[in-house]
Parts: sequence; structure tokens; C-alpha cells
Amino acid sequence: MMHGLRLGVLALCLMLVPVGCAVQDDSAEAKLEKAMMAMDIGDYTTALAVLNALCPDPNACADHILSLMAEAQMGLSGIELLNLLNAVEAIGAGAGNTAVWAAVDSLFGVGGISAGDVASLGNAVATLQTLGAPTSSDQLQLAIAAAGHMVAAVTAVTDPGNTGTHNPAAITATELNAVVTDLLLIVTNVAAVDAALGTGSDLTGDLNGLTADIEAAGGGTVNGTIELAELQAFVGAL
Repeated sequence: MMHGLRLGVLALCLMLVPVGCAVQDDSAEAKLEKAMMAMDIGDYTTALAVLNALCPDPNACADHILSLMAEAQMGLSGIELLNLLNAVEAIGAGAGNTAVWAAVDSLFGVGGISAGDVASLGNAVATLQTLGAPTSSDQLQLAIAAAGHMVAAVTAVTDPGNTGTHNPAAITATELNAVVTDLLLIVTNVAAVDAALGTGSDLTGDLNGLTADIEAAGGGTVNGTIELAELQAFVGAL
């Protein structure tokens, strides 16, 4: 799926090359191909280096390159977009929206979550927010990136080794603000995806349901505002 998307991006770029002109090794098209090949083998550091050189100013960069850059930033944290999508989609109906959090958390694997992982996911979110005309695929990617950042930001302080045992008392206003900000991005973007599709899906429904799950934790009131105690209770029950 993502490999096909990358090939499509490359084909789009090659269409812009004048007929009869060979693509040089130092051309933008060759650099883009190099970045996508690096991503295909999981070398996100090289991919990002190439894409950053190709697009030094995100505000003046084409959307399709920004989308690839965000995917590489997610990959650098250990979260691959396709794996994350598959993990969330595999939850199934009736599993409960709390399972979305666990599905994302599990992708970080044994070895823990570092501040660098949180920063990489935050960069992916920021990159996707600079897109001038995001498609429904871009909006879904942003929702997924925000979900990854949200889980990483909390897990990095409550269970840095990703052992499955959380310390909810470690959650502060910093993590609460990250969760509130990320959830707003999730809700806004899954709503846009649903509008584009003309219907809701299990995936967008599960992502959308996270807010209510967190608010309801520990007997909290579902009123659209997440309190620190509610987030701590939610994490404590994971």
C-alpha cells in the first residue's frame, strides 16, 4: 500500500520532467527516488536527510514531499504508518476504544520510548499540518501520527521501558496538554475523512472514541474536557 503510494509520487514527479531530458543523479526526481528507496528498507535517517535537503523550507514545499517526510519522521520513531494502520484496523468491533491505545503502544516494542521518539512523532504531526491542500489520505495520516504522538508522550514518562506497567502519577500537565492537543487533531481529521468517504468506519470510530474513554476513566464525567485525574485513571487501568 505505502510502496504503491511512493511509486505514484515518483511517477507524478517524473511527469514534470521535459520529454527527452534524462534524470540526472543530482536532480530533484533522483533525490526523491533515493529517499523512497531508503524508506522501503527502513533507513529513515537517510530518507529524512535527503528529503530535508530537497525541502529545506516546509512552508514552500510540495504536499506530496511533505507527506513522505512525515512518514519518514514517524518511521524514525519506530512507528511505521502501514503497521500502525494495520494494528488499529485489526482491533475489531466490540474490542473497546481503549484497545486503540494498546495497539499503538505495542508497536514501540521492547526497548522503550525515548524523548527522541516523541519528538520525531511531534515533527511528523507538525509537518502534516503544513500541507496546503491535504487529501483524505493526508488527514488520516495526521490522525494516526497524532495518535502515535499522544501514546508516546504519555508512555515515555509512565512506562519508559515499555514493559506494560505504567506509573500514572508521573503524568503532569505537560502530558495532559499533549493528549488534549493530539485528541483534537484526531477528532478533527477523522471527521474530515468520514466526510470525504461519506460514511464512518471502524477505524475512525475507534480513534474518535478515545476521548470518551479517557474522560470516563475512574468515574469521570464525559463533558468534552479531559482532566488530569481522568487521564491518570485511564493510564492506570491499562
